[in-house]
Amino acid sequence: MRLFSLTVLLFLTLITSGRTEELSGKIWDVQDQSFISRDRLIEQLNRARFVLLGEIHDNKLHHDRQAGLLDKLTGSDRKRAVVFEMAERSKQNAFAIFRSRFASPEPGGSPHRHDASGLEVLLDWEHSGWPDWTWYKPLFDIAMEKELPIGAGGLSHHDVGAVHKQGLGGLPADLRAAFSPYLNIDWPDELEQQSQQEIMEGHCNALPDRVLPRFSLIQRLRDASLSQSLVEQAGLSPIGKAILIAGNGHVRRDLGVPYYLVKSGVAGTVLSVGQVEVQPGLETPTDYAAAQGVKRLPYNFVIFSEATDRDNPCAVFNNKGK
Repeated sequence: MRLFSLTVLLFLTLITSGRTEELSGKIWDVQDQSFISRDRLIEQLNRARFVLLGEIHDNKLHHDRQAGLLDKLTGSDRKRAVVFEMAERSKQNAFAIFRSRFASPEPGGSPHRHDASGLEVLLDWEHSGWPDWTWYKPLFDIAMEKELPIGAGGLSHHDVGAVHKQGLGGLPADLRAAFSPYLNIDWPDELEQQSQQEIMEGHCNALPDRVLPRFSLIQRLRDASLSQSLVEQAGLSPIGKAILIAGNGHVRRDLGVPYYLVKSGVAGTVLSVGQVEVQPGLETPTDYAAAQGVKRLPYNFVIFSEATDRDNPCAVFNNKGK
């Protein structure tokens, strides 16, 4: 999970005004620089091989909108795979184990229809650090009820900790091999500096400079993991397509999974949807891009939403040592 500087800015603006902006609920086509309807968004996304649906993790509305899009983009004739950042790769077998409980007793029979109730136990969701299971359950319900291939794309806490201590050498050899097509892509110095700046600002400028390269490496490994899982799961889809559920930082075209997929030469169109919370004083999509220091928002499409109430994300840093 990455807290970008925008999250900090959101908090600072929320404490000065509770007004909901007119942008809330609107969908912005970044390429055409125009607002579009939800039906038009779905039409566009249906044409892509890879669809990346972003979120701010602690905004429940974002999960609800992801579920609505996932439902529209999948069906009996559109069985896309779905990959979750929130499920650790080490838990991949949880989906097969869970589904085996509903297998037909008759040879060749269809499995019993079921939702995702109980899956959270196999995923050890309670100790995962993610928001309440009920926020994500509708997404897993759709995947289970529609019998979609499901991928666990997140790195385990153990692997992240090992990389923190040892660098790339801390990652198991099999994962280094699996991620190599995505780690060996062109990664210019300016992208590395941008990545480190995002990480520093996302941590309230409280990190020592010496840890930034390691933090950036971990972010790259997370993106490589999600990219690899997307491609793998798309291969298991009857139509060769996949959807990613992940934080906004991972679906950015300039730094995230889309960059890795395109630069590694993966075939097929990649489209990303970011979800941005409205802020007082920012009236147009261009204003939001400027607030992030870019000319255009780094997604193919942006859905604007009301902001959620949250504690000051910098408090944890401000209170250290007290």
